[in-house]
Amino acid sequence: MFAEEFYSYIGNAVYSEFNETLGIIIGYTCDGFGEIKSVIIRSASEIHEVPIDRFEIKQSTVVMLSNISYEFKMLERKLRNVYIRYSNLAKVDYDEISNDVAQDMKNKVEESYRQVTSSIEKFKSNVEARLNNIYNTIKSIDSAILELKMTYINGNLSQEKYQESLNRLKDAKDRIKNEISFYSKYISAVDSLVKGNIVEVLVQ
Repeated sequence: MFAEEFYSYIGNAVYSEFNETLGIIIGYTCDGFGEIKSVIIRSASEIHEVPIDRFEIKQSTVVMLSNISYEFKMLERKLRNVYIRYSNLAKVDYDEISNDVAQDMKNKVEESYRQVTSSIEKFKSNVEARLNNIYNTIKSIDSAILELKMTYINGNLSQEKYQESLNRLKDAKDRIKNEISFYSKYISAVDSLVKGNIVEVLVQ
């Protein structure tokens, strides 16, 4: 994206994938061609410079991808490229190419494939670990709700204070449940990559 396409977003809010406000766009940096390299964001207490490829624009709203979304996007791109190269190598006429050069390229592609599949497995493990943490957090919130209810029954909290605290805990739980859907989506997406849904399209 170039400066003339992005300048109108200065002063706009940046949102997370959970529709939470992360900060305000106050500027950007460009290369010599005027192509944007990074976006400058002011949050409540800090200034952040974030690479432009961490952003998506959805219906005129600027959304910053989470680390998980960005990592998956990069892995998917690498895997697509590896399979395209595999497919192309199978179609090349090697009559005018030395065996050493051909084998060297095949080895490079195979090594790239091993690296990206290893990264995909690590990615899936990290997402699963995050999901486990979320489930544990939900249990902790449920415990806090139980304690709150018992404290209220004992007459140690006013109705107003009880309801206010209960609503905050419920809001936190709803927010975390959204994360479960979010991370579970990536588990399914990774499984689709591994099963070769993309491969079938590119290599047939």
